[in-house]
Formats: sequence, structure tokens, C-alpha cells
Amino acid sequence: MKPLVLNKTRFNVFDLVLCLVLLSLAVGLVLYLAPLGQNRQNATFTLNVSGVREGFLARLSTLDTVYDQSGNVVLGKIKSISYTPDTLSLTDPKTGETVVTDYPEGTLYTLVLEISTENASLSEKGELTVFGTLIAEGKTLSVRTQKLALAGICGTVLTTGGAK
Repeated sequence: MKPLVLNKTRFNVFDLVLCLVLLSLAVGLVLYLAPLGQNRQNATFTLNVSGVREGFLARLSTLDTVYDQSGNVVLGKIKSISYTPDTLSLTDPKTGETVVTDYPEGTLYTLVLEISTENASLSEKGELTVFGTLIAEGKTLSVRTQKLALAGICGTVLTTGGAK
């Protein structure tokens, strides 16, 4: 019986492709984690959501974790929840005037979530971001919790602490 002899290993195209993939993954990981090395700040922002049905209000509670729409990036935790009845604009057929009234009780509400985060950072343009998600007044923001997905307008944005 012949002894097993291994051929000399050679560097081939497959090895080159594998090295390039590993290198690109390493660079991507460094770029993804780079914001962690920047000065992180505590921040609080509000999210105003119109047209929320009463049944959905019970699905939210303080300290729920808020994610971006993909569900992969934690934006923060719900600090407080408030809501008011949505208003309805109607035209009075007799006078032609516009009358603003609340929706019938228990139908639609405007929800205001106050969300706090410890992972905010200022971008090079001076904009507040949380792991790459822009948090700015007037920006439409789609978020998720474990039980509910919401889209609303970002309201007040405040940085509440210094750099970490």
C-alpha cells in the first residue's frame, strides 16, 4: 500500500475570492461599528402618529423597545405615551363654513410617543442619527415595537446629555 502524500497546496482563484470576501466583511464591520466610537449622546424625540384606533393604544407601554422599520436597529425606548382624539374638518352645508370637531368617541386618536435613546450621534452635517437613522423634526419615521408598527412625523428632538 502506498503512503498518502498530499500535493503541494497552491494559491488559486477560489482562495483569492475567499480572501476578498473576508476582507470586505472586515471593512464593512469596521464601518458599521464606527459610529460606536464617536461621541454618543442621550437624546429624546417625539413621534406624532395620527389616525390610531383605540385598540392599538393598549398595545403600547412605557419602556417598550422601539426599532426602525426593518426591526434590526434599536432606536430607543418609549419614555411616555399620550394621545388625544383626532379632529375632523367638516363643511356645514347651510353656512358653508368649515367646522372642526373630534371624531366620534373611541374611533381615532393622535398618538404622541416620547422616545429616549442613549445611542444618538451627530453626523458630519450636524444631524442627529441613531445608528444611521436620521432623527429630525418634520421627518417621517417608520418604527416598530414588538406588537405594533407605526409611521409618524418626528416632533421635538432634544439632546439630553453630554458625550459618552
